[in-house]
Amino acid sequence: MSAQSQPILVVGVGNADRGDDAVGIAVARRVCASAPPHVAVHEQDGSGGALVELLQSALAPTVILIDAMASGAPPGSVQRFEVQDAALPASFHLSSSHLFGIAEGIELARVMGWLPPRMIVYGVEGADYTWRSPLSAAVSAAVEQLAARVGVDLRMLTA
Repeated sequence: MSAQSQPILVVGVGNADRGDDAVGIAVARRVCASAPPHVAVHEQDGSGGALVELLQSALAPTVILIDAMASGAPPGSVQRFEVQDAALPASFHLSSSHLFGIAEGIELARVMGWLPPRMIVYGVEGADYTWRSPLSAAVSAAVEQLAARVGVDLRMLTA
């Protein structure tokens, strides 16, 4: 299988029962609804260990990961990082209830040699992580825009 025919992996991270923590899942579901056949969409709960296993087994040349973050930016704002060459900035904290979260999983995958040749991480600033609450208005508004932005990434990556 050539590198171009290998699937691109889109990973939506979060907990659907914790308000804005569900943003990665919401974006991934939007992307999945219109994704071309060479794009695999996966939902994950935010465990760094599970991410490492996924990266090790997927062998995708490109991974796009979406998660909520808590960096102090205005709610609903989006930041984009390419992490194949450098770690996520220290000011960028993915919201995780796991002691070993996504940022740690990315770095372990890097050390183990399992990081894909290209990995894009989108962080959406959350506001409300209350149990059983819906996405906040600002984060909900960001979902459609980010799904469209990921769609542009996918088209550019396969052109």
